[in-house]
Amino acid sequence: MDARLNGVVAEVSINHEFINHEPTDIEAVYTFALPLDATLLSLSMQLGEQQYHAEVMPKAAGETRYEEAVTDGDSAVLLTEVQPGLFSMSVGNLQPNDRITVTISYAEVLRWNARKLKFYFPTTIAQRYGETSQAGLAPHQPIEHGLDTGLILGFSLHVYGELAKALVQSPSHRFTSRIIEDGALLVAGDNIRPDRDIIITLEAPLDYLGEVLLEHSQFGEQYSALLLAPEVAGRKPAGCYQFVVDCSGSMMGDSIYQARKAIQAIATLLQPGDYFNLVRYGSRSESLFETPMAVNEASLSDLAQCLHHLDANMGGTETKSALALARSTGRHPELPTDILLITDGEVWDAEGIVADSAAADVRVFTVGVGSAVNQPLLERLSRGTGGAATFVSPNESMADAIVAHFSRCRGVPLENLTVAWPKRAEVQTEACRYYAGDSVALYAQAEAGLSLSISAEESAVHALNVSFKAGDEQRQIMLPVRAYQGMMDGTLARIAAKVRLEQQEEPLSLALQYHLLCRYTSCVLVAEREVKAQGLPELRNVKQMLPAGEHGFGSVVCSVGLPAFEVVGRYDSQICYSQMDDSIVEPMPLRLSFFEDMDCLSILPEMALINLAAVDDVVNRLNEAIADDDFDLSLESFEFLAISINEDLLALLDDGLDEEQWTMALLMLILEQVSEPRAARVLRRWVREQQMQVHLSENVLELLRKASPWKVATVSG
Repeated sequence: MDARLNGVVAEVSINHEFINHEPTDIEAVYTFALPLDATLLSLSMQLGEQQYHAEVMPKAAGETRYEEAVTDGDSAVLLTEVQPGLFSMSVGNLQPNDRITVTISYAEVLRWNARKLKFYFPTTIAQRYGETSQAGLAPHQPIEHGLDTGLILGFSLHVYGELAKALVQSPSHRFTSRIIEDGALLVAGDNIRPDRDIIITLEAPLDYLGEVLLEHSQFGEQYSALLLAPEVAGRKPAGCYQFVVDCSGSMMGDSIYQARKAIQAIATLLQPGDYFNLVRYGSRSESLFETPMAVNEASLSDLAQCLHHLDANMGGTETKSALALARSTGRHPELPTDILLITDGEVWDAEGIVADSAAADVRVFTVGVGSAVNQPLLERLSRGTGGAATFVSPNESMADAIVAHFSRCRGVPLENLTVAWPKRAEVQTEACRYYAGDSVALYAQAEAGLSLSISAEESAVHALNVSFKAGDEQRQIMLPVRAYQGMMDGTLARIAAKVRLEQQEEPLSLALQYHLLCRYTSCVLVAEREVKAQGLPELRNVKQMLPAGEHGFGSVVCSVGLPAFEVVGRYDSQICYSQMDDSIVEPMPLRLSFFEDMDCLSILPEMALINLAAVDDVVNRLNEAIADDDFDLSLESFEFLAISINEDLLALLDDGLDEEQWTMALLMLILEQVSEPRAARVLRRWVREQQMQVHLSENVLELLRKASPWKVATVSG
């Protein structure tokens, strides 16, 4: 992966290498994430000595072209946008011993956040709550995970211009950095495991205001005003703040720890006159107060008590209903109300959440936590409501991020921002509200014929005036204009076209004009083979690596087995105990050890040796028994399948707990812990049918959770 940062414009090229070691033809399907603002520039494939380049066409036409090529025995690549920030690539008819390289290039205008510019690249997709069909993924595009997929990434970033002198840090990886020719800064790393987002931050120089980039291309003369919103005096008076905290299973580990730190930091920022409430959620939502409470000693004490019990133990991730509860219990009749959502965003129903929140008149400020955040969802949710998003990796200071983010809620926005564009330029985007320390990106364009007809004197624009209103104050700044030349022709013009795509009456026409990959188009290339593939290729899915620090991975070391059960005679631990701490030298059904000084993002070598297949084996046995109608809600059914139950859970039966209730709760725990949710569909459907007849008390489920010591690898979120 090679990236280049010119000003705040990043251009990135990613080489994906596919090798077929099998004796049969295969079709590889790879679903992956990109930053929300990424604009695809090109797709190409290297097969032997031949280089093939893709074409952007209407979505259905591209899919038909791909299917025809595969049916004809040719190799082909199809790239589609599933939803904003989520893409799927199919590589059809990889013949035995084929080695191909597919290169994807994209560009993005990076965003300032509290005067820090963040380069972000997602390397994996975390496990998400809900069905993949909610995101538009087809059955042949499953999201499957592995502890180690064998994928390795090389990375380099070249920083040019004024920002090459900025303070550069990476909270996610240990990169090397050095100044190279032309004063550029090179940040690089090799042998990177794709188990966490790549994050590099650049701190703005004190006198940095931004710049206007001018690009000449086949699309005409493109102006891009990219500035850092300046500091303004003044703060809003008291407000009403609704804090919404994700306590689902996917938050277990580093993420829930970060969430606690965030609320603790926010509590110190609340002032007399403010009102607040807190909603925590998972499969259900709970509000701390029925209505917003004034900030005083008693309400802050209640908040502290709530934080003491805050944990990732609430099951699924019903974000939409949690936000609805926050809006209904968090509004103050006189004060402006804002929602601050703290989550990893790991849900599939992004469209429903964004649409539901956009219809409500409440700003949502989001804080993304964890090592593989669903960035597109949180950005769309914030932008659509007039709020802002920030992302904090486990190695970043949560307190610093929250202080900066919370200041947006209280801050005075910049309004009526206007750029004095050259007379020949047509304004393409309208300004909206901005906050100090954030990004502003505005665009204007002159068509090719018009730009060539102007005089040389008129063309020599060296600076543009930008005016805006901050509170009651009208201010002006001057931004320098410099020529921009991207890695490909028309980079800025295509970025600007994507920004205004959804405002067009005919978005498909604009997308085809600027070769944009979007929900209306697809990108396809075909390599005609001399030796055609015989028959149809077998499907192969490229797995995602489990994110570091998620579900406790990287912060928790477990020795062996399952929390509540183990498969008798079928499960062999592969942990090398001699390499572990002395506190866990004896094999047990489960031991957990916590290391205070451990890097929360590093998966220990011992963890790669843990056999996590046992839970799936249990689910497979249950699926088969249910399909054969050989299972009922009893302990005897588990014993018949040779599944041994943890003694602590058996003790609950001895204490008089209803056997059907106990069995139902145990099955619910198994469903929460399965590594591949799709594999448990038979069991999940059967459990739902049983719930129609046996009402499971939430108290019983909590009893089993407390009796089971296992706190790692649940996938209910």
